[in-house]
Amino acid sequence: MSAVWRIGWQSGRAGLPGLIAIEHWADWAALDAQIAGGNVTHRPDSIFAHHVGGVAPNIPDGQLTELQWVRVNNGAGKLAADLLTGWHLPILLRAGAQQVALFDAVHGDDLPRFAILATWSDAVAALKAPPALEADPGLQTKLAALRAEGHRPAILETKRILGFAGHAA
Repeated sequence: MSAVWRIGWQSGRAGLPGLIAIEHWADWAALDAQIAGGNVTHRPDSIFAHHVGGVAPNIPDGQLTELQWVRVNNGAGKLAADLLTGWHLPILLRAGAQQVALFDAVHGDDLPRFAILATWSDAVAALKAPPALEADPGLQTKLAALRAEGHRPAILETKRILGFAGHAA
């Protein structure tokens, strides 16, 4: 059994900023036990997922963190995962991310989709990452080759949230 992660956005209360909420359990049985005990809060803006690429994050509370929601074309999950682990994550690291991780959503809205967590030492580096992705010649060559082979786009859209990590309360 692999670990189960819940990743999402927790809105702030009483004027406090929101946070990127990251929780994990050893397996589904451990999560089920906590749910049965009333120890798991409902979070509408989150997914349950398995870690599938990069390093399993050990993100301290307060760490500047980016959460990316990556929507995937039906039937293109394997190709999207290959593009994300082979190109996207390494480009984020070259752009200055300290650690990156990829998660395959198994429960939540808008499936199929992936989540990417990246930690940053400063917001300027994080803001420079999207242009680095779009301008990367290796990635653009790979995408052009996939189009020439008749593949439809594997990745439909990516939404980014830059915030601070925290353990959901």
